[in-house]
Amino acid sequence: MEPEKIFSIDGRLSRGLYAKYMLIWFALIALAQITGPFIATFLIGDSQNSFGEIILNVLAMIYFIGGGIFSVRRLHDLNKSGVYILLFFVPLICVALFIYLFFAKGTVGWNEYGADPLAE
Repeated sequence: MEPEKIFSIDGRLSRGLYAKYMLIWFALIALAQITGPFIATFLIGDSQNSFGEIILNVLAMIYFIGGGIFSVRRLHDLNKSGVYILLFFVPLICVALFIYLFFAKGTVGWNEYGADPLAE
């Protein structure tokens, strides 16, 4: 897959790539969340760590946007609309949707969102 297409909502994403992208994305954001407040304290001497809290909030938004993009493409692989991503905001259903995206087999062959990513 071309690097410029990683953060695009167009096309499909196989469950293997989805798992890989989500795990790498989670690890990068977790590392940034752990080190961010320490770096902010070291650089600007913020003893109250309010700048660190701002960094954590920005990173959380970045995580949800990136994860959302990957999830929309995974939904496309299942021949579902990206609108289903709104189910992530419903308690308990979000857990079921997340498990479904990780384990459901994608549509074989072409669907309305593009070619089968496993056939490429």
